[in-house]
Amino acid sequence: MPTILNQETLDSLRELGDDFFGELIETFLESSQDQIESVRQGVRKRDGTGIEAAAHSLKGACYGMGAEELGILCKEVEERGRENNLAETEGLMAKVERSYELTTAALREILKDGNQQMVIGYRWQIGR
Repeated sequence: MPTILNQETLDSLRELGDDFFGELIETFLESSQDQIESVRQGVRKRDGTGIEAAAHSLKGACYGMGAEELGILCKEVEERGRENNLAETEGLMAKVERSYELTTAALREILKDGNQQMVIGYRWQIGR
């Protein structure tokens, strides 16, 4: 079962320096808002190509930041968009939205008090 945030990835990023690590988190939080909105927009417009492109972009940002579960879900959405399987894409979006909420909350918690260990170990079952 994937974790919300991957400990090894976060440890590697933190090694770059606490200030830079904080900037990376802030950048992810800001840019991911636009990226997830692009995915939502593609779903609303029923645009498989748009869904694929937006989910691919968000997936890359997630993996780079250690947002393991959200990255996996974005990969699924990307694949469904590529297949133009819009019914399944719409169904996956509830999971993406929930994972996005948990991921951003965890990253904000790390920014707030640097307590990485508190949020890293939390696992969320994708099927929930």
